Amino acid sequence: MIEFLDGKMASRRGDSLPYAALANDTYKASAAHAKAHPEAQVDAAKNYPSVDRFACAAGRAAAFQPGTPEQDVKYAFETLAKVAQGNYTVWRLVYDVTGRQIHYRTRSQPQERVLDLKKLDFTCRGPVHYFDLRAAASKTEEPQFDTLSETKHRQYLEHYLTQGWVKQQLGDMTPLLDASLANLRTYRVSEPDSAGAIVLIPEMNGAGSLPAEEILKKALEARGGSEAAAKVRSYRAEGMLDLPWLKNSPFEMSAMRPDKSRLTAELKASKRTKEGRFEHGTDGKSAWDMQPGGPCQQLQGKRLEEMRHEARFFAEIDEPADCQSATCLGETTFEGKRCYLLRLAKKSGQESLHYFDAKTFLLAGTLEATTLAQNISVWMKSSYSEYQAFGGLQFATRIRANSQFSDATLRIQSVEVNGLDASVFKMPAAGAGAGR
Repeated sequence: MIEFLDGKMASRRGDSLPYAALANDTYKASAAHAKAHPEAQVDAAKNYPSVDRFACAAGRAAAFQPGTPEQDVKYAFETLAKVAQGNYTVWRLVYDVTGRQIHYRTRSQPQERVLDLKKLDFTCRGPVHYFDLRAAASKTEEPQFDTLSETKHRQYLEHYLTQGWVKQQLGDMTPLLDASLANLRTYRVSEPDSAGAIVLIPEMNGAGSLPAEEILKKALEARGGSEAAAKVRSYRAEGMLDLPWLKNSPFEMSAMRPDKSRLTAELKASKRTKEGRFEHGTDGKSAWDMQPGGPCQQLQGKRLEEMRHEARFFAEIDEPADCQSATCLGETTFEGKRCYLLRLAKKSGQESLHYFDAKTFLLAGTLEATTLAQNISVWMKSSYSEYQAFGGLQFATRIRANSQFSDATLRIQSVEVNGLDASVFKMPAAGAGAGR
């Protein structure tokens, strides 16, 4: 039995596994309940706590007497039926390890069906295959496998991760969707006769038709060219910040090459925030964060390094000279746009995924792991659109950044190019902002 507790893996076997069962609470808590209630019974029509279902399953596992394979599978399904949670239980699986078969029932198709592992080819010869667990079939029919394309996998993830209960309990998981699909693009089979084959069939034809270096060059040209970009040494953007619970808050965003940035916003009181100033920034060495009504806090460790890395992403331009490596992972879609997907490793050591519009080569979005307050690691997805020229350089005037726990949209109304002084990026005094 394996479980993960406080970020660490814990396993039990033999004498440390007195009850051969596992439910939704920790094994320690469940085992203690089972010991105190050895005769526990549950009713599938009622929603019993996890520890009661554990105790019931543990009791039946202890009382099990081996018979024929058919009798053993029947006993297992009877056990699962006893601890089912009515309509909440979507499927039930019984693994016949000796016979190398998986017996399964689903809520929509309750008749028993069988997946025979002896009939499957487990060599790495081409793309992944899948079958629909919910498809109607008799016990004697074999599951119908199909090739898993990136498009089909995207449809499945979108259907699952955008369900109301997922967002309510786990937050916005759509950045994880794009991260998962991008990560799968890096998988390759290892057998000599098919080395380099992509496991997931790409959703776009001509994947990887352009090298990463050429895409970065075209992206810079689309923004105005390297000469125009070099002339822009600093900028100040002003506009409105929209949060899910608060709209039209004035903001100001400033940046100066090579590594200074500052974002401030004046927020009104709401159910989610106090009235006051939001601010975060870096002067290239130090970095800080200030929440409405709270003091200015100097960032340390990982959050400091991430802020400094973010500041080097000047005006959302990918400078080829600032990259250790750039890899094109092919063509895909990003928020409905056909894009080239690049994995960039910057000289700062940070890695991120960048999506470039396949028609215009303008940056459409980025995806990277980031750290929030309380050292919570999440995937941050940013989208860039509605480009306009300021000082000879194209700027995205609509930027949306969302993660599992946050969602913010910047609507830029004006951009002032050059003329900023380094004093703009001075960290506020300790305690500034407190009590506002």
